[in-house]
Amino acid sequence: MSILARATGAAALALLLLPAAGRAELTPSRLKQVYLDASFEGVGTNDQDADLFVERIALKGKPSCILVRYSGEIIGSDGDGDGRVSAVFSVRIDDAIREPQPSAHQATTSILPQIVAFSAFACDLPAGDHEVAVSMRASGPGDHVGAVFRNLEIWTERASPPAAGQARPFLKARRAFVASSEESVTARVDPAALFHEGVVLKPKSSCLLVRYSGEVLGSDGDGDGYVSMTFAVRIGSEVPPHPSLFDLTASEQPQIVTFSAFRCGLEPGPYDIQVQAESADDDDPVETRFRVLEVFTESGYPAPAVDSPVGAELAPMKPRRTFLASSSEEVVASGKKDLFRERVVLKGAPGCLVVAFSGEIAGTDGDLDVGDEVLASFEIVVGDAFPIAPVFQEVPTGLPRLVSLSGHACDLPAGAYDVNVGVRAEGPGDQVTVGARTLEIWTESGRVAPPTIGLVPAD
Repeated sequence: MSILARATGAAALALLLLPAAGRAELTPSRLKQVYLDASFEGVGTNDQDADLFVERIALKGKPSCILVRYSGEIIGSDGDGDGRVSAVFSVRIDDAIREPQPSAHQATTSILPQIVAFSAFACDLPAGDHEVAVSMRASGPGDHVGAVFRNLEIWTERASPPAAGQARPFLKARRAFVASSEESVTARVDPAALFHEGVVLKPKSSCLLVRYSGEVLGSDGDGDGYVSMTFAVRIGSEVPPHPSLFDLTASEQPQIVTFSAFRCGLEPGPYDIQVQAESADDDDPVETRFRVLEVFTESGYPAPAVDSPVGAELAPMKPRRTFLASSSEEVVASGKKDLFRERVVLKGAPGCLVVAFSGEIAGTDGDLDVGDEVLASFEIVVGDAFPIAPVFQEVPTGLPRLVSLSGHACDLPAGAYDVNVGVRAEGPGDQVTVGARTLEIWTESGRVAPPTIGLVPAD
């Protein structure tokens, strides 16, 4: 081989090995066992960390991963009088803060809370006991933040069930069912169904874990300066404790809301699953459009279609492979910019691929329009498919806000797929900045693909 040919080949190999912008190393895992916890005990704090959850779990076998998913209500009090309050969340595993992870969120200072959600993970954890904690503090001196209804999911690869006498729910998530809708639903004081699905559990007592992610827009029809709403997840005949109150007063643009709910000790049989929304005032309509539902359980199958105008067909999947990535590199976007660009290879029969994203986002109001917020839009792409997912998020300027969303594509044949999560600022001259963020890719089977040579499109 000539010297020139060798040099050309070496240059091509170097290009192949360089990470493309938006690319982070995907860590494969087999997350299938999840510890669940919920609390409605109020926790308030100033600039000192206060624990929201503290759990102990026992890992088994080879070194493995833990994925922590949190969703909860948050409210702030502006003690220093600067007009803003920010909460900072931390996920600790064995007293070590896991970074990068989305952590900072500008909290509302009205009398009603917002709902926040985020994920963090750690891998190469050895077998044995581990303490997992989620805490919160206010970032500003004199400020105060509080949390009420909140849920925690701790996903593991191999773990021991809780010891006898412990009440902590434990789910072996061998089945998942996913659905999505872009049909507009407007809620007033009467509950409006966002999803109404059915699942049949078999053959033994189990849990149902429900995750919801959707885009919501409120209208202050009576002009009193207050718009708020309530979510309710009904599993069978009960509504378990979960984040539910959401303040929309400060927003004139859509916001993305993501949270989870669960019920355990369910006997075999059919269960209706409903996600409902209602406005606190009949004069203040609240519209929901792009939204996604995910249901996890140990065994079962979708029930016959529910006779409901919002009934969406549940697609079954077996979530056997999960690929995790995180990044703290800031991305500043006016036009479309990639936050993650990964590549996976699916194997076997056609199946589903679920993408979940969480991150910090802040805005820069370059067009100086009315108000100090910026509108961002998110996009999930799987191969050449654009799954239904929450899109628009109003972003404050100055302090970041946490945003979490998901989407899925199904009936995907075996082969290689580029998985992309992108963001753009919608206003001319505006910019959005995304900082710490995490990515989850859930599949039935597959592996990480080598990177492709190519440039990420610039603005």
